[in-house]
Amino acid sequence: MKTAREVANDLFNAFATEGMFNVSGRPSDTDMSLSPASTTDNFTSWALRDEDFAKMAFQAIGYEEGIENGGVVYVYSSKGSQKALAKVEKEVDEVPIRLRKLSPLSINPEQSLKSTNRPNVFLHGEGTRRACGSSCAPSGAQFAGTMGAIIRQNEQLYVLSNNHVIGGCNHGFLDTIIMSPATGDSVLGITPFEVGRLNKLCQLKSGDPFFIEPCVVDAALARITNPDFVTSWQGDLENGYDTPENIVEPVARMKVKKFGRTTGLTHGFIESKAIRFSKLPYKANGFNATVYFSEFWFVVGEGNTPFALPGDSGSLVVTEDEKTAVGLIFAVGGQYACFTPLRRVLDELGGGSIVSGHGVQSNRSGSESVSTTPE
Repeated sequence: MKTAREVANDLFNAFATEGMFNVSGRPSDTDMSLSPASTTDNFTSWALRDEDFAKMAFQAIGYEEGIENGGVVYVYSSKGSQKALAKVEKEVDEVPIRLRKLSPLSINPEQSLKSTNRPNVFLHGEGTRRACGSSCAPSGAQFAGTMGAIIRQNEQLYVLSNNHVIGGCNHGFLDTIIMSPATGDSVLGITPFEVGRLNKLCQLKSGDPFFIEPCVVDAALARITNPDFVTSWQGDLENGYDTPENIVEPVARMKVKKFGRTTGLTHGFIESKAIRFSKLPYKANGFNATVYFSEFWFVVGEGNTPFALPGDSGSLVVTEDEKTAVGLIFAVGGQYACFTPLRRVLDELGGGSIVSGHGVQSNRSGSESVSTTPE
């Protein structure tokens, strides 16, 4: 019996070979080479068995990582009716297959201001400290994302978010001022305040994965300029929690939650790890390109609600019990969101640790704290 990972890889090869996958089918290294013809033909036959199914376009294939006794394969389609999805066989080589309708994944920072008229800015310590989960963006930018966490590197504190939120998709200048809330969210009646200066980012690379190694992280750091005006607390006091200092690797079916600029506190569970790679179109000022990503995970919101929406990019995913941090949100698609494991994020940024207990003492002692989501 094959594992879920092996079946997911074979399906990827079959879809790419038949032009049904929304990515290039060419491999970028030995591990991504096509399976033997007999295996690929077997899975291609399965994929083409239904005419409606054959017309679908697949954006990603995932599998349940870390599940004992097998696991499930998830096929994410950005095209095709629910009726057609329902007709597809439910297993291959004794591995269960689940088809999911996925809104096309894309990165367009300017969509954030259209996603809500009630952006979140969480203020603590008599309204002076900006909490994680709040709106942020470079000064003057007409878009917004989320302050995910505070990171420590060599005794210096940094705000962690996405490259496309605070790094200008590679085009942000060193020491660009990062504000919270974002300038476009200042209609809240809260004056945007400098929380840091852009200091480091993970490069976004565009190109066919045959030539260019797929990206694994969309992340950036802003050096905090005044530690007294930020806190590691996530969200409001009533439902919030301090950023956990421990990090855990994601596992399928793990229950998680997050605070974000657009949707605030949401709950969900990790569904799958994407196999191989998938393409994400980026549309931003100075950067309009297709970026291929690998090593990311899908998380789905509970109760058929989105786990994240545009503007939540940069949010920190934590376990439901708030004891451990899991990953960093960087893309959304309908009910789903994509995140990179936090350990991988920190490694790509040059190391460091996640900060807990910063600026939270006054919050717990009962001094004034404001959670702002105005009407």
